[in-house]
Amino acid sequence: INAFALPGGFVGVNLGLIAATGSADELAAVMAHELTHVTQRHIARSIANTQRVSMLSLAGLILGMLAASKAGSSDAAQAVIAGTQAASMQGMLNYSRDMEREADRVGFGVLGDAGFAPSGMAAMFERLETASRLNDSGAFPYLRTHPLTSERIADMQNRETGLGYRQVPDSLEFHLVRAKLRALQGRPDDAVKLFSSQLAERKFTNEIAARYGLAYAQFRARNWAAAQEAIDAARALSKGAASLERLAAEVRLAQGKADEGVRIYRSAMERYPLNRALVYGYADALLQSRQFDTAL
Repeated sequence: INAFALPGGFVGVNLGLIAATGSADELAAVMAHELTHVTQRHIARSIANTQRVSMLSLAGLILGMLAASKAGSSDAAQAVIAGTQAASMQGMLNYSRDMEREADRVGFGVLGDAGFAPSGMAAMFERLETASRLNDSGAFPYLRTHPLTSERIADMQNRETGLGYRQVPDSLEFHLVRAKLRALQGRPDDAVKLFSSQLAERKFTNEIAARYGLAYAQFRARNWAAAQEAIDAARALSKGAASLERLAAEVRLAQGKADEGVRIYRSAMERYPLNRALVYGYADALLQSRQFDTAL
């Protein structure tokens, strides 16, 4: 459950993060935070700060050597060197926490400006706090690279005050992607049990996505008939979705029915011509059916 910014303006999002989110607002909050690391040039600034700290550490090393040569004591040298290294490390940690706070503050504005609910920021921090409890090192606040999550939650909740409540409906595509990622986690049989239980107990946020998740879990378990049954049930509830059509085609291809898979893809491409997942899937299906010219 993580996301990160990279040099050159790239942002990475781990699949576990998307699967763990409760709403698109929460996912957008993480994206806004990471995008802010890029727009505020945090990586470049961090590199510059590291270089400055390295110069200070080198100066401390030289001072330590001078102290040892004049005082004739290695203890004096070690004390100066250790003190300089500790100060340098603390300076880097403080700088890292400051950049995280800046990404929170600026990202909060980006989130709202993009049309998402600002409450998604605090909600995501609460979710991350729950998920990371077992992995918390228990380090003191001044030894962490990030501010305490409780501190960040309080800051975002304070910023929400006075903005008014905004509820943004999640798109069907968000629910479908999250259901797919949850179906991909763990063993196929466990995923089948998870979605079957949700549907039996009516404990889901979106029934179409729950049935799609069950279909994907059955697809992983190679239960073709059960997968198709779940797809048909999801189709009956929806006005159509590219993800459902792609899975229906993949079920046919997995059974060696390449021509049927191509037919489903071709029909779906007419309805969703710009869907990249369909484009790639359709090309693969054409290759499997040896329609090389059409694939090209």
